[in-house]
Amino acid sequence: MIELDIKAIEEYLTIGMTLKRKTFRKGVKYKLPKLLKYNGVVGKPSVDRVIKAYENSIIETCEGKKNILLQLSGGKDSRLIAALLKKNDIDFSAVTYGEADCLDVRVAKMVIKLLKIPSKVFINPKKIYNMDAVRTIIKSNHGLRLYHGLLNQYHYRDYLKQFDLVLDGYQGNYIFDSHCCLNYPKHPWFYLLEAQYYHIPCSDNSKRVFLDFAKEYYSTTLEETWLKEINNARALDFTTVQKWGINDIPVISQEVVDATYALPYGSRSGITLTQQMMRKVNKALWLMPYSSYGGFPLFVSYKKHRWLYDTLLTKLPNWKFIDSSESRKYTAECFADYIKTLPSFIESLSMINIDKCLNLLKTSTTFRDRVINFKVWCENEKIY
Repeated sequence: MIELDIKAIEEYLTIGMTLKRKTFRKGVKYKLPKLLKYNGVVGKPSVDRVIKAYENSIIETCEGKKNILLQLSGGKDSRLIAALLKKNDIDFSAVTYGEADCLDVRVAKMVIKLLKIPSKVFINPKKIYNMDAVRTIIKSNHGLRLYHGLLNQYHYRDYLKQFDLVLDGYQGNYIFDSHCCLNYPKHPWFYLLEAQYYHIPCSDNSKRVFLDFAKEYYSTTLEETWLKEINNARALDFTTVQKWGINDIPVISQEVVDATYALPYGSRSGITLTQQMMRKVNKALWLMPYSSYGGFPLFVSYKKHRWLYDTLLTKLPNWKFIDSSESRKYTAECFADYIKTLPSFIESLSMINIDKCLNLLKTSTTFRDRVINFKVWCENEKIY
């Protein structure tokens, strides 16, 4: 019989990942390729240095590849890769996924038109949201990565497998932004402790998990801690899609990490660093809308993006640039019967605070998706 790792389950339901490469099976860790390291402040801080390092990494990744595809969203990171590919005369095509008329698709089309990229746009059908796909995705990654973020790649895997190399901007989002650490400039355990008291659906037993984590990482820097854990999670995404025959390879090298973390924190918090890089590489793309937080131009500061987004969502719900994505709606509709089974599943988990969990099911789609992930994993392993 499978012995569950209670700490791993509590960590996953709380922050969406497990620490130290734990799986839900007690004593079993997932294996990963060589990961990026935090080497401290190395060399002279310069945005130009980060750009050059990123260019070098992209060129090296693409070397010898004849059929290159970029997964292009309406965000900032994939468009930065597109700009650097064009700057270095590397032939590639782009693919964009999304629901009809969603902001990601609209902005991606603007980028495609400006850079004159051969492209394909897939408008997601409702059938993309099905439990067979979810079960396969979760089986491919120990249940540790949310199914929702991998549905597109799974659904379009036959198309993606045609390419020698598939690129995306997800890893750049974590490395360049330092976005998960905005309010915790001293020690990462502040992030975890705040989660413990305000958001965590776990029992008192879980407090020891996070206090242990705090003690272990107290003497390390914020960057070192978060880089280690986030890279574990992102590496899981890459190894998952590679199991489906998709040659999705990260383009962030150690040189890029060293150049990025040589910069002071204020120069890379939020979306500051990517904005600076984009302005230097292609100013026209810097002026274009940014699909996250309502579609304001990329040059708008992160805080203003958030303030304008929240304000317009409240006061102008029909404003044309607010994302019209139907993905969450489709999830609720297509998985409605399965979602109804979640409360009874939660009540069977003795390690968590049931009342908190039941409340979060009603208010947080992210938490709901984590519970779906874990429940499907349990069903796959025949332990529920």
